[in-house]
Amino acid sequence: MGSTFSVFNIVISGVGGQGTVLAAKLLAQCALASGAFVRSAETIGMAQRGGSVLGHVRILESSTPKRQLENIRSPHDESESALERSQGSVCVPGSEQRSVRVPGSKQESVCMPDGEQKSVCVPGSEQESSRASDCAASSSRLLASPLVPPAQAQLLIGFEPAETLRASSFCNPGSLVVTATRPLAPPTASLQRLEYDGSAQLVALAQAVNKEHIARLIPVNNDVVSAELGFDKALNVVLLGAALAALEAGSNQLGNGQGEKDLGRQYSGSGCTALTYAAMQDTIKNTVKQRFVETNLRALEIGYTTSWK
Repeated sequence: MGSTFSVFNIVISGVGGQGTVLAAKLLAQCALASGAFVRSAETIGMAQRGGSVLGHVRILESSTPKRQLENIRSPHDESESALERSQGSVCVPGSEQRSVRVPGSKQESVCMPDGEQKSVCVPGSEQESSRASDCAASSSRLLASPLVPPAQAQLLIGFEPAETLRASSFCNPGSLVVTATRPLAPPTASLQRLEYDGSAQLVALAQAVNKEHIARLIPVNNDVVSAELGFDKALNVVLLGAALAALEAGSNQLGNGQGEKDLGRQYSGSGCTALTYAAMQDTIKNTVKQRFVETNLRALEIGYTTSWK
């Protein structure tokens, strides 16, 4: 019996210096640690100039038991890329080992538990056997690119109202949108002495819910974050916590169309099993510098437990 796959697309939108790249890295690492396959990419060229920054995280999950991708590294890992590894094989418990070859590189090593001696492969790999070829065809088709196509994001996380609205083209009537409410005036507005408070952008996002262009909007108040933490430098992790809480609520509450008024309709996919609060806690402990771990764990808790209105 063949496996079925599901893709969960996330877009992160913000301004250079707000921590969008770290947020994308945490999401990717969390999903990888949970056994999913992940592709991600960021536009970081404008980060040093205070320009718009977009992060894309695409998560491929299977209906089979969670897969342990022991030797696949996050695309953010600069020290050792999966494509630079020397060689290896696909090890399926109870079956023979089979090799997988990645174009332009040496062999890749993964070990993935599966029930019935199926060959497993990395998306985009060459044909090593007929089973590996079938696996490559299906997974490559689902995650052919690390970039989320327009109107295909299940989750949009925005760090600034205008940037959230700018990235809303990635959303659809089933999308969940989590956004910070405090505006950050672009340099052009400051130079031209234009007034910008972000209120018009927040109104436009709320209207998108009413017009069923998106399913749900969660505004995260920066002032609440500052009051709880003493600063809002960990806003990126607070937003992740709010998103995780909403995803879990989606699978439990949104399906019946009832509950609190701000829940809205059910967004596509309801959630992502590879992204959980507990898994993100472990990811923060293993990814963030030790001196910042406690602050980020507290930020995650605030985002996860606060009822955002």
